[in-house]
Amino acid sequence: MALVIGKKVHNGCNCAFFTHMRKDLNSLHNNAQQAYVDLMNQVQYIEVSLDRQTTKQILANRLHLKTNIDVVRWLSFQGCAFRGHDKSSGSKNRGNFLELLSLLASYNEKVEDVLKSAPQNASYTSTIQKEILQIYASRVCNVIREEIGDRKFSIIVDEARD
Repeated sequence: MALVIGKKVHNGCNCAFFTHMRKDLNSLHNNAQQAYVDLMNQVQYIEVSLDRQTTKQILANRLHLKTNIDVVRWLSFQGCAFRGHDKSSGSKNRGNFLELLSLLASYNEKVEDVLKSAPQNASYTSTIQKEILQIYASRVCNVIREEIGDRKFSIIVDEARD
């Protein structure tokens, strides 16, 4: 049997193996061989591709969150209100938070791309603001507690609406 197969393989252009292997670039054999080469190429591995996309998404999320933290910090340190009356995109004044985010995005293309491409569920513009403020409040309270220690203290509150 092996001799018969050997004769058929070496028979020339009518051989089934050579027909399968053809020199045509789109032959089944060449396509399978190219698929094998691509599979063995680590740059094209699915894991490598997913890791690259995941890393890119993590960096974009960090930039988005950092921008939001900076806006919350600035507004809270200045004692400014965060929201306006109308947060719709057509509004002339959407509130200090969204307007300051827009201002920062206008100066940095990366920030603008991240803010525009963020999905609605990852806009970081509602509950995240409260969480960031709570973190700042707890830090301020901790600094005050460390400074005061066990000593007695009093707070004087005076309000004037001038």
